[in-house]
Formats: sequence, structure tokens, C-alpha cells
Amino acid sequence: MKVGIFEYIAGGGIKEIISGNMLCEGYSMLKSAIEDFQSAGYEVTTLLDSRLTKLKEHMKAEKIEIVSAQDNTSNVLHEMLKTVDLSLIIAPETGGTLSNLVQIARSNTISLNSTPESIDLVSNKAKLAEILSRKGFPVPKTYCIKDGDGIEEIERVFKNFSTPLIVKPLDGAGCAKVFLVNETRQLIKAQ
Repeated sequence: MKVGIFEYIAGGGIKEIISGNMLCEGYSMLKSAIEDFQSAGYEVTTLLDSRLTKLKEHMKAEKIEIVSAQDNTSNVLHEMLKTVDLSLIIAPETGGTLSNLVQIARSNTISLNSTPESIDLVSNKAKLAEILSRKGFPVPKTYCIKDGDGIEEIERVFKNFSTPLIVKPLDGAGCAKVFLVNETRQLIKAQ
């Protein structure tokens, strides 16, 4: 059986300059997934960003397609997925990236990912906290600061929480824009 594995960063999903840490993390996840599926007897196809071609020899996938900066990664992914039975997409939830790619995968293969609807539901940290709370799970006290909230509202909310606070975006991955806040002025900057 053939499986297509796509890791967003190592697979050419980001066209601009990528930090070394992100590349290492993405490549490591891709390489590990490939090895795990091969050890289970699957034939693996994957995509690899052209900036990482020197690492191609360290990957043992049966088929590796190189994605250049000029390529439309979604189109290349779509074509790759037509050649496999199963798919695994590894991508950030931010901005609907993962759910959109899983939708592409589901239109071509049996996707091993959660459904796009489930991904969208749990990607919103406030909605997830609300759902878990309703189901009886213990969740941290949560408040969603909105763009229109003024300083008075922020100060009012801050007084209802004990410090330190963790502030993070509703839609984010990889600890991007996560702040530790001890006082109101830090909360305002974190917004």
C-alpha cells in the first residue's frame, strides 16, 4: 500500500526565508514519519522543498518529488496524492492551513488526519476551552480579548485573573505570539 506524507515546511509550503529551527523541526517530523510508515510495510511518497535537496539522500522514501519556489505547492501536493492510497498531512493549524490541506488529501486519498471540521474546531483555543468545559474537563480560566476592547476592559479582565497569565492567539501554532504577563501594561502590549 502507498502512503503520501506531506510536511508543510520541509515539503515546500513556505516560499519565504525559513528559520533553521523550523526547517530542522519540519524535516525531522517528515523523516520520522517516513521511517515509521516504511517499518510498517508502506511504500512512501513525499515532497521536499528544493532548498533541502542535499538532505534527500538521508531520506529513504521510495519517491521524493522536489518542490521549487516557482511551484504551486497545493497543486504539486494534489498531483502527488493521486498516486497514493493513504495520506498524512503535517502542517500548522494557523489560518486554516492544516484543514485546507487535509481537504485536498481527502479528495484524493484515505486521509489519516482528523476531519477538516474537527481540526477547525480544536484549532480555536477559546472554542476548544468552552467545549471541554461544557464536557466537564478542567480547563484554565479563559477570556478572549477582542480588537475593539479598550484599556478599561483589558484592566477589568486582568483584575479577574491571578498572575502570571499566559496570553496567546486564538489561531496559532508552535508557541508563536505566546506571552507571559505579570501586569496590565504587558497585557496591553501582548494584545
